[in-house]
Amino acid sequence: DCKAGIRFLRAHAEQYGYDARRIGIAGSSAGGHLVALLGVTNGHTDLEGSVGGHLDVSSDVQAIVDYYGPTNFMTILRQSTPHGLGVRVPALELLLGGQPEDLPTLAKLASPVFHVDAKDPPLLMLHGDQDPQVPINQSHELHARYKTQKLDVQFEVVHGAAHGGKAFYDEQRLGLVKTFLDRHLRGETHSSFSPRVLPCFRRTLFKTVCASHKGVWHHEEHEGHEEERELRPSCSLCPSWFCHFFGSGRRPGCVL
Repeated sequence: DCKAGIRFLRAHAEQYGYDARRIGIAGSSAGGHLVALLGVTNGHTDLEGSVGGHLDVSSDVQAIVDYYGPTNFMTILRQSTPHGLGVRVPALELLLGGQPEDLPTLAKLASPVFHVDAKDPPLLMLHGDQDPQVPINQSHELHARYKTQKLDVQFEVVHGAAHGGKAFYDEQRLGLVKTFLDRHLRGETHSSFSPRVLPCFRRTLFKTVCASHKGVWHHEEHEGHEEERELRPSCSLCPSWFCHFFGSGRRPGCVL
């Protein structure tokens, strides 16, 4: 599904008016796992799938922002707290159809750490050191794989933070993410965090949140009626599942 979404964005870039030559992706928790997996599997035939159209269009991405996502299903259970086990065991059953020790090949295919190679795009990770649901060691593992390959990686440990919360979306961290994306998608070496309206496109059934230069704008459409309002830069309305797609041209973003 994620790779199909990237193909769709590239195939419709001219129609909607954004630059999709360079795309950055971001997600939190389960969404963090998905964007990490998507990013480290550029060109992976087994994971490309056949969902949607535009199968002749590239699904490669050029930057990844992973908020506290799982990265290694072979180690996550023994790293987990009792609370984490209560969440993770049934979630893995749904995702894999069983537990990792019983399905190691599938578990590794779904784990970003096993796909890291020298061609992977730049990665920014943010993880709370008090996370009771996804152990911070999951981000340490992916960070170590990137460092071993001498790839571009940043790891922001959010001290005192658990699994999500306002600390991840304060002005400092939003600025960190913007600077990272500007550097790798626009080629800018520095950036300031300041508000500007960002064009955003959505389908009726999707709620979208766009991060722009100056603030965060929320745009909704209800049966043809459109409205958008500015949110505070420290807003934490981003849901636990989100995936932002940033282009590098005059209109820097499109969010499905």
